[in-house]
Amino acid sequence: MKAAYLPVGVLAAASAYLTLAPTFILMDSDTAYLLRMVAVCAFNTVLTALIATSILSLGNVFARRISYGALSLYFLLYAAATFYFVYVYHQMIGVPMATAIVDSTPVEAGEYFAALFKPAPIGFAAALSAPVLVALAWGGKPIPLLRPRMRLIVVAAAISLVAAGSTREFLRRNSLYFAVATSVAEVMSTKREVIETIQRFKTLKAVGVRSADPEPRVHVLVLGESASRSHMSLYGYDRETNPLLSGIKDRLHIASDVCSSRGATAPALQELMSFAQHDDRKPLFSQPNILETLKAAGYRTYWLSNQQTSGSLATWASIFSHAANTSVFVNSMGGTDDVSHMDSRSYDEKLFAPFEAALADPDERKFILVHLMGSHAAYELRYPPSYARFSPSAPAPEEKSSLLDFWRKKAADRDTYDNSMLYNDYVLRTLIAKAEAHGVDTLTYVSDHGESLGENGTLVGHADGPGPRQVYEIPLFFHLGDKFAAQRPETAERVKAALDRPFQTDRLSHSLLDLYAIEAPQRHPEWSLFAPDFRPAARYCDQLKRPDKVGAAIP
Repeated sequence: MKAAYLPVGVLAAASAYLTLAPTFILMDSDTAYLLRMVAVCAFNTVLTALIATSILSLGNVFARRISYGALSLYFLLYAAATFYFVYVYHQMIGVPMATAIVDSTPVEAGEYFAALFKPAPIGFAAALSAPVLVALAWGGKPIPLLRPRMRLIVVAAAISLVAAGSTREFLRRNSLYFAVATSVAEVMSTKREVIETIQRFKTLKAVGVRSADPEPRVHVLVLGESASRSHMSLYGYDRETNPLLSGIKDRLHIASDVCSSRGATAPALQELMSFAQHDDRKPLFSQPNILETLKAAGYRTYWLSNQQTSGSLATWASIFSHAANTSVFVNSMGGTDDVSHMDSRSYDEKLFAPFEAALADPDERKFILVHLMGSHAAYELRYPPSYARFSPSAPAPEEKSSLLDFWRKKAADRDTYDNSMLYNDYVLRTLIAKAEAHGVDTLTYVSDHGESLGENGTLVGHADGPGPRQVYEIPLFFHLGDKFAAQRPETAERVKAALDRPFQTDRLSHSLLDLYAIEAPQRHPEWSLFAPDFRPAARYCDQLKRPDKVGAAIP
């Protein structure tokens, strides 16, 4: 009789494997975390046994096969996604993954996953998913029928276990039955709350905000995408990826030690555009964001974007753009002010015309945000063919391996990424030239996050969470207009004095208000990069001790 229930045990073992294998591959050194994951494993094992018993004891063959097929499909998809993410991002399934998926347009997601669709992670995921496939193939055998009373007990036990588990946050985030739904629900809830906050401040103007600068001002913020300063010759990279910016280096104030607070666009935008911190998200939901604050200070605000969007509230970029007086998306398919067909090869130069139009607007106080597509994967889609200067090439000198094909692919990634950075150099230089021609007071350039090109291991791309420092080390520079520097010499000197300070971008909003001389209740003057009493704060990037490889310890 016991042997008849062996399929249940096999499926329970498969769930235990799906819980513990990724945990031990990542080799987290936190004992408390490992003990909690053992508890999650026990939960998954018991719940799987109850579900399997309920399904495999069904007398109706069709119902049993359909139910078991659904369970098998879920297990296989979960296994493949888990091991793929473990290999590529060194993370379990969670909020960062859900954020990336929910905040991506279909075209953008297709481009990104096509760029990451490589033999190594696919082979890794397939090999480690094989035990699950074997267990599912063998474990589908029917077991003895349960009496109605016993079936009721099994079903009630499963429901009770689910109800109990749903009250435990760690279980919700890590159980194979809860993790996906919990992560997606959290991401969608955050979006709803921020949308409500933006709508609230459209009606209730931010209070206590004033400009201490009586002069007419035009400020520009250029948001880059996936730009790693380690691939910029402006920062000492051995390839000349910034010939144009290097030509005006003496007119740029270049910050040397800046890290993004996040490793992906969606969470990075949430902290760049609001006053939220990496470790304090509350201001995102309770305070006016930077655009709303500037509007309250008398500025007309613009959001000009080449980021892909498929609806007015589909992505975080489109959500924050609703706080602007004018928003223009040059690569969208519906729901924005400027609608065109979504195009994978929508080059950032398409933003030049709306940028000129915003500069020509007669308003005396303007804040213009320009959101680039930059170097987002797939890199080869981000620049015209005339910028394919670094293709093809051999592996970089430090890239040595007997796995020749893998390193050739890395070299190709490096080439196309550097080509995108070369084109980005042209875009930035052109924006600066237009800003200078119109007497813009300040232009700030910062990237949302960086990018790993496999310099230390396998990761080519980016992800929010533990990873290589290249994902977080980003460029930040300021261009001050001659008139602004002459009228605000003390501010200009403070900018020059601050360039070597260690800084994290979740405090950029405070720094911009300082630069723009805008007082607001949500501003912390001491958090500004330019503060006379600046004190370095703890940065997430400084906690990244491990090398970029599977099996490394995560602090």
